[in-house]
Amino acid sequence: MPQPYLNLLGETRGGVTTLPGMDGVARVLAYSPSRQGTRDLFISVGLDHTAVAGTIDRATRQGLLMTLTGLLVAILAAWIGGTLFIRRPVEALIRATQGWSAGNSSARAGLVDRKSEIGQLGRAFDAMAETLEARERALRGSEEHLRAVLDALPTFVGVLSPAGDVLQVNQTAVQASGLPVEQIVGHPFHEACRRAFAGAAGERLRDAVERAAHGDSARFDAPVRIAGDRAAIMEMRVTPMHGSDGRITHLIVSGIDITERKSTEEALRVANERFRTALRNSGVVVFNQDCALRYTWMHNPALGFTAERVVGKTDIEVFEDAADAEALTAIKRRALETGEGVREEVRIRLAGQDHFYDMTIDPLRGPDGTLAGITCAAVDVTGRKQAEADLRRAREEAEHAAVGKSKFLAVASHDLRQPVQSLYLFAAALGDRLQGHPSLPLLDNMRQALDTLKGLLDGLLDMSRLESGKIAANPVEVRLGQVLGRLVAEYAPRAAQKGLELRAVPTRAWVRTDPSHLERILRNLIENALRYTRQGRILIGCRRSGPDRLRVEVWDSGVGIPADRLEDIFEEFTQIQGSGDRGLGLGLAIVKRLSKLLDHRVRVRSKEGIGSVFSVEMPRVVVEKPRAAAAPPAMDLFRQAANDCATKGMVLVIDDEAIILLGLKAMLEGWGYSVLTARSGDQALERLRADGRRPQIVLADYQLQQGRTGPEALAAVQGLVGKDVPGIILTGDTAPERLDEARRKGFSILHKPVFPNDLRKMMANAGAA
Repeated sequence: MPQPYLNLLGETRGGVTTLPGMDGVARVLAYSPSRQGTRDLFISVGLDHTAVAGTIDRATRQGLLMTLTGLLVAILAAWIGGTLFIRRPVEALIRATQGWSAGNSSARAGLVDRKSEIGQLGRAFDAMAETLEARERALRGSEEHLRAVLDALPTFVGVLSPAGDVLQVNQTAVQASGLPVEQIVGHPFHEACRRAFAGAAGERLRDAVERAAHGDSARFDAPVRIAGDRAAIMEMRVTPMHGSDGRITHLIVSGIDITERKSTEEALRVANERFRTALRNSGVVVFNQDCALRYTWMHNPALGFTAERVVGKTDIEVFEDAADAEALTAIKRRALETGEGVREEVRIRLAGQDHFYDMTIDPLRGPDGTLAGITCAAVDVTGRKQAEADLRRAREEAEHAAVGKSKFLAVASHDLRQPVQSLYLFAAALGDRLQGHPSLPLLDNMRQALDTLKGLLDGLLDMSRLESGKIAANPVEVRLGQVLGRLVAEYAPRAAQKGLELRAVPTRAWVRTDPSHLERILRNLIENALRYTRQGRILIGCRRSGPDRLRVEVWDSGVGIPADRLEDIFEEFTQIQGSGDRGLGLGLAIVKRLSKLLDHRVRVRSKEGIGSVFSVEMPRVVVEKPRAAAAPPAMDLFRQAANDCATKGMVLVIDDEAIILLGLKAMLEGWGYSVLTARSGDQALERLRADGRRPQIVLADYQLQQGRTGPEALAAVQGLVGKDVPGIILTGDTAPERLDEARRKGFSILHKPVFPNDLRKMMANAGAA
């Protein structure tokens, strides 16, 4: 046997191997050595290797071909499936992820297949993207809202990096800096604030930022200059912000303009110091007591009692007079029991002297609102009580003096006017006799002096009466046209003498006022216009100033009033420059007093060099049908008339002053009248009976002998010669009661000193020929 076969005999186990046979042909041997199976029997079966291998090679090639074909089909299927179900979904997921990385929060995978793992992954990705986008929108909205809130805040807010660079800043800070945002964001904070924070303030700001970068917050006040170069005081805060790992991520810098607060604090401090100083020097005693009425605090010592002496004690332990202490305790206990403030004047007797205090007691409550005691303020009014007693005595003396003053003024009003009146009368009589004489200008000067004296006398007496409070208002319904007509008729000749035109716009209006006081107001306004008007005209008119108000205006073309003196002209003894006709400056002061008495509003507007307008506003009365005038027909005497009559008659003059009788007689005879004089009403009746003639008119002084009056004498004369004989009262008493009495009885009235021209016109209008 070939050696390879022999080697198989020594094997301990059977097997399969390929060996060349004895013919040199390779065979596949299956063998069982002698040590296995049947002992000492070696079995070997050989197959031609070529034949066996060819069959196996064919089978192997066929298997490999089929395997390769299956593999190609599987790879193709895997490629197609991978493209459809793996690659494209994965690419969609990659694109969506890249879109999110680029900031496109709307990117989605959008996979149609939702059953496979990748489809479910895409669906989960899209759901996550929706959630994240919603959160991003909410976050963006929140950031925008926060940004709007920060921009709307009056506080300056900035966000810095730990290195101190500006990352973000609100609009308030941008406006305050006066710099564009580009020069702030991205730059070091101390550079952006260099202009606003100068000197020590800038150093403090840099130090605060450095400290905050190391974790320490900082707060300080600093003077700054903000946009517009406005100085301000800023409260600055620098606060570090930490991340989740504890490191400082950024710094928050905020600033509040506290300029006004600082000013308020300073003003409050000054006011507090002033209050304490004032309280120390005011003499006001301020103290507190608890519910047991024991003193707990006192500010100012009083009556020698200091805080150390009274704190912890009650009034009974402090005051020597038990009655005073009990009275004080009762008042304070009332405030405790009712919980309401009490104010009373108390008396405290100390060392034999009475001291008076005006004491205010208020409940004192704790923080929780419970009653904790009382707080008291006491003012020493001992001096006031003494002053009140002195004032009472002085008032009594003043009242006695006022009574004497009133009596004196009443007498002075009559007695002072009498000699002035006589001078007027004699001047008038002398004027008639000096017509064409070279001395006539001297007489005119004397008349002007008399006019000035009359105005001064009227003003002084009127002011005295107004100050005494003896003048009262009696409002009635008045036809305004009649009042204006009388005034124009009275003052038109005087205006004409100065080359001025004086007229009134006709009116049918009725007003509610005191006619005598209103006439006095308008009289003073017209006289004021005449005094300060050199050329042009004076116009009186009415205007409505509401549904139930009427305004009477007096226009002039005078010198005007400076704007800064429009209020001063209504004060006593105040005059403006620009007129040689100067008085005491009482006319407009009387207007002010009378208008206040009547509750009529007086206004003035003026331009220097152009003129002035004075107005009096009063209630307007609407009449539904014609009515009689407020004054009797005999009082409507100021209509325009001729200065003289065609024929002259007899005039009866009644006056208890002989010099007045002589003056009137001389003047009236100069006018061509026959004059009958009497010093009383009884004497007038006797002389009329003896004379036998009927007078054309009767002139009578108001105050006659033995307490008799002119109206009584005129009534007696009319009873003798007839009611149709007109009467004129001449009086130095300017009280409104005199005018009312004359009107009631149908007489005219002229106040002394009487202007001759006024008397002549009144007599002519009364029908005296």
